[in-house]
Amino acid sequence: LLAANPDITDPNRIRVGQSLIIPPPNAPDTGPDSAGIGDASDDVMDLDGQLIASQSYADITGVGAALAANRRLQIELEMVNGPPVRLDPAVEVVTYTVVIDVDGDGQPDFRVIYSNDVEGLSGFQPSLENRLTGEVQSGDAFPGSVAVRNATITFTIRRAALGAPRAYALAATAERVYYPGGRG
Repeated sequence: LLAANPDITDPNRIRVGQSLIIPPPNAPDTGPDSAGIGDASDDVMDLDGQLIASQSYADITGVGAALAANRRLQIELEMVNGPPVRLDPAVEVVTYTVVIDVDGDGQPDFRVIYSNDVEGLSGFQPSLENRLTGEVQSGDAFPGSVAVRNATITFTIRRAALGAPRAYALAATAERVYYPGGRG
């Protein structure tokens, strides 16, 4: 019942009149531990919603997530190309953002950000923002790790940092801001 009804956070508190999904007798007793979705390339949009050409590291082609055995959430962003190793934020800012809904209300509870424009830090840095409390954990305080391999960025986040929920919904974006003459 819990796998079929992820909105139940406490099995001892099912209320009278609450709708439940009753799975068939042979249904697994746990929900899926991974999921993913693909996205066609060449769908980069400008602020007016018009298709534009852009650097290929700003075009996400797929998003995947898996619950790792070591109590971590692993999120993979697949792109046409991975982010450049060095990128001057005075000329070009690239930000990869994953929003995570942990309570099923359709609103993001956490934001995972990987950007070359994190205040006080240089190079691409990860951050986790708790949207409910406003707390931000960046750089060495990030509760996990980020790995870039070829065209894939992999975030591994301790589930406890997200409140250890039983279900996740997420969405991802890549944003590129280019300052041809520098920010000045």
